[in-house]
Amino acid sequence: MDLKLTNTEAVAVMTALQHYEKEVEKMADEKGVQIEKKTVRGLISRLESMPAGEVP
Repeated sequence: MDLKLTNTEAVAVMTALQHYEKEVEKMADEKGVQIEKKTVRGLISRLESMPAGEVP
C-alpha cells in the first residue's frame, strides 16, 4: 500500500506514534509488547528518515 501524506498529516502521525511509544514503554516486558515496541520504533524511524514533502 502506498500512502501519501502532507507535511501536516506526517507531523500528526509522528506525534501520535511518539505518544503511543511512551504508553507502550509503560507496559510489561511480555513478548507481544516487545514486538510492538520494535514496530513503533521502526515506524518512527522510517518517518524521521524521509525528506520533507516526500512521505509515501
